[in-house]
Amino acid sequence: MDRPSGIFRLRVDQPHMLFACARILVYKDNCARMHGHNFQVAVELEGTVNQDCFVVDLSELEPLLRSLCAGLNNYLLVPAQNPLLRIEQTGSDVTIQFKERRYTLPRQDVVLLDLPNCSVEMLAYYLCNQLERRLAAMGYTNLTSIAVQVAETPGQSGLYRKALNPAR
Repeated sequence: MDRPSGIFRLRVDQPHMLFACARILVYKDNCARMHGHNFQVAVELEGTVNQDCFVVDLSELEPLLRSLCAGLNNYLLVPAQNPLLRIEQTGSDVTIQFKERRYTLPRQDVVLLDLPNCSVEMLAYYLCNQLERRLAAMGYTNLTSIAVQVAETPGQSGLYRKALNPAR
């Protein structure tokens, strides 16, 4: 039998796909107090099925998602591209300044994200791009879209969906 044609969707939304972290969140001309959440991650992949009739093999996807979450877990997330923050790295420390507020922390406890903010929308964007790169490196060229949802509390989440051009 031939592989079925068309676009298929795979969704992974499991309780263990999460990361707990603090973040710096800037809005308008203000900066929220440093605070944290237990962020829940869900992923939706669309594409054609491969020779094994998978969009992506779950035995490869789940460890990849756990690895992405682990890269953010138990850190302070800082939006390195935010123009209202001044970030300085000296030796083993990083200093983050917003107006009069100043944090100096061990560099090993901070993840500087190449983002303008650490909103759930931007965290979804970041994870989506990381996932896209890693799946492409694993040979998944059949995908037509990737969506990542990041929830900071039940019922409150941000989603980023990226359309892809699969290799034919």
